[in-house]
Amino acid sequence: ILEKTPDSGRTSKLAVISSGAKMHSPVVLLGELHDLGVILPTLLRKRMKKFRWSTDLRYDSGKMDFGETTAFLNTAQAIYDWVEEQLP
Repeated sequence: ILEKTPDSGRTSKLAVISSGAKMHSPVVLLGELHDLGVILPTLLRKRMKKFRWSTDLRYDSGKMDFGETTAFLNTAQAIYDWVEEQLP
């Protein structure tokens, strides 16, 4: 998001995207990217929207579903890989 934000707006954009739990929402992040003209591949967008992970999970104890956790981590890696390909 910051890479695609013009230099003059980066400080304010950083303040927006680093404040509050809403910025961890896939829908909000996808909206921020869309506003910047960046569209993730359909498969990645669908995979992002599938998970109900939140920052509140840090307060939960116990085990999470192994398959869901693995799928989430695989999605995070796929998004990371895609971003790496987009950067100059």
